[in-house]
Amino acid sequence: MLKAMSFELGGCSFALDSKCVREVISHIDATPVTQQSAAVLGVLDIRAETIAAIDLHALLRLENTAEVTPQSCFVLVQLDNEAPVVALLVDRIKNSIKIGPNDLLPPPSVGGILRADYVEGFLVQGREATIVLSGSALLQRIGEGAFASGLNETCP
Repeated sequence: MLKAMSFELGGCSFALDSKCVREVISHIDATPVTQQSAAVLGVLDIRAETIAAIDLHALLRLENTAEVTPQSCFVLVQLDNEAPVVALLVDRIKNSIKIGPNDLLPPPSVGGILRADYVEGFLVQGREATIVLSGSALLQRIGEGAFASGLNETCP
């Protein structure tokens, strides 16, 4: 049984494995840094920890760009205790969901707006489909991106 946190992004429902979610915080303004990617909003200072703030809309290349509303928040994700924490901007948190071993449908083999390696699968409940994202693939992309080196050089 997989426990996941679901959230809305660009009018679609997404989820991430709860194991990689450290916490959720209200939206705060990021301090801009010199970077090369539209996905990087800047850095956040959270309890004396410098955390990269990433616009998940831009990272996933969704058509709808992030529009900060009172429901907007950052999901702080971390793969393990050794990995860096990253803040992902989402439109709003929905709820916690449980996904059984046979509940997850594979991503379609053609088409779609997301890179296939970002998607663990699809959960269909009633009339709503939730795209379950791969936290490790997202964080690997963030770590490999040209903007990661810019953040490392800018932040102490």
